Amino acid sequence: MTHSRYVAASFIAPFAALVLPTLFMISQLFAEVVILPDGSADDAPVRGAGLFLLIGLPICYAAGCLYYAAVGHVLLRWQRLTLKATLLLATVAPWLFFAIAVPGLVSDGRNVATELFVFGTICVFASVCAVVGALTWWFIAIGKRPSNQLLHRTAAPPAARKR
Repeated sequence: MTHSRYVAASFIAPFAALVLPTLFMISQLFAEVVILPDGSADDAPVRGAGLFLLIGLPICYAAGCLYYAAVGHVLLRWQRLTLKATLLLATVAPWLFFAIAVPGLVSDGRNVATELFVFGTICVFASVCAVVGALTWWFIAIGKRPSNQLLHRTAAPPAARKR
């Protein structure tokens, strides 16, 4: 892995991770405005999508650049830079936010089942997006597919291959 590929992967991976949320928000911009029973228009989804595209998307992109660069650096430093470790960190990171936020939601003593369900769904969606970004980072930074020798029964064990 060269330094230029590492930097390029850290800048391109957030693009791949943010494709799905961006497409969803663009679809909300062109959605039909709901008319409430009192005759007023409810354009909250359109305003929320616009705010995400104008403010949230650049912030998420910058955070994604830092995240993928940090994950690559830490795994390389610990000499654990494998596809499995990269995908594991990308999958687990959104669930850490869930684990941190749940005690705050539950501490009120009210029924928060709906909020937990919505937040859990958002974490699943964030995990999928983070995995897409991690795969993109891996194939740009490393530039090769991982070896499939563990999948083949006829493959020699690692000790026998070194001889």
